[in-house]
Amino acid sequence: SGACNLSVAANVFVGMVEAPLLIRPWLGRLTRAELFVVMVAGLATISGNMLVVYASMIAPVVPDAAGQLLTASLVSAPGAILAALLMLPGEGTRAAADGPAPRLYDSTMDAVVRGTADGLSLMLGIMASLIVFVALVALLNGMLEPLTGLTLQRLAGWVFWPLAWAMGVPAEEAATVARLLGVKVVVNEFVSYLELATSGGAGLSERSRVILAYALCGFTNFGSVGIMVTGMAGMCPERRAEIISLGLPSLVAASIACCMAGATVGVLTAP
Repeated sequence: SGACNLSVAANVFVGMVEAPLLIRPWLGRLTRAELFVVMVAGLATISGNMLVVYASMIAPVVPDAAGQLLTASLVSAPGAILAALLMLPGEGTRAAADGPAPRLYDSTMDAVVRGTADGLSLMLGIMASLIVFVALVALLNGMLEPLTGLTLQRLAGWVFWPLAWAMGVPAEEAATVARLLGVKVVVNEFVSYLELATSGGAGLSERSRVILAYALCGFTNFGSVGIMVTGMAGMCPERRAEIISLGLPSLVAASIACCMAGATVGVLTAP
């Protein structure tokens, strides 16, 4: 539907909560598949303000970092649609999904008052969810590491090794790329980009660093899932259970979309 497409397009420049806000009156009208597309696109791209931050961080190790990350977000948007519809095929579009927006407020003052209250509630919910998700990851690592010597980041890195190789990263460099992808999913992309920047891309060729920059370009981590689910459930409380049930599947689909962006670079650049 048009509302779903608008949200996906907006995700290239704004975050995973701001884009659904643009189509808030239509969220309740979307089909389950369209709702999933909106969620996957939110996680598979990054907002404009974070793009500037990450580009400035990795500029010393990735050529034309700002242009690369903008391109990554543009490439990941259609990739998110593809990955989402492969995991949850669409069942058509509801007739009301493209209809006129319902009237939410009675007057300008009503919009200001209720908008302020909704915004405050949304912000507090997002902050609480982020704290809880980060704490859960720390708790699991605290239980897992003393028993096995492993962390969630390392386990995720093992999962990403074949994907890193499939993106075109040489086998001898795939472990490093996979580890940073694992850190991105378990912690966040900021830590992965920071490690890429501070290590100077140690052990990675320029081509592998560019592929990694594309694959890291997205909010695909557990904390972001909590933020997105809380935000969207607040905007559309009647579909709260459905949004929560799609949270972790959207993380998987968005990770696939980001890896597809990295694979695109691997195909278009010579080894």
